Amino acid sequence: MGRAVRNSIVKANGCTAVTPEPMPNGTTATKVDYQGCKPGFPFEWVIFTGDHTPAYADAGSSTPIAGPNFWKFISQFS
Repeated sequence: MGRAVRNSIVKANGCTAVTPEPMPNGTTATKVDYQGCKPGFPFEWVIFTGDHTPAYADAGSSTPIAGPNFWKFISQFS
């Protein structure tokens, strides 16, 4: 259901859909910064292969991707 939710947000925020469908790059997460979104309604999508837990880190890294990506995204509103 993640992709269906993503598609709803992309549409609601007026963002330009990305084709082809973003896919994980092996054991490295793929981050998509959607363009064309309504002012004040940015959208980012991170997709990866692996356990969907806050502790997930790319192969060879011990730094989880969730926290830093979330903080970078949410801080733009302060």
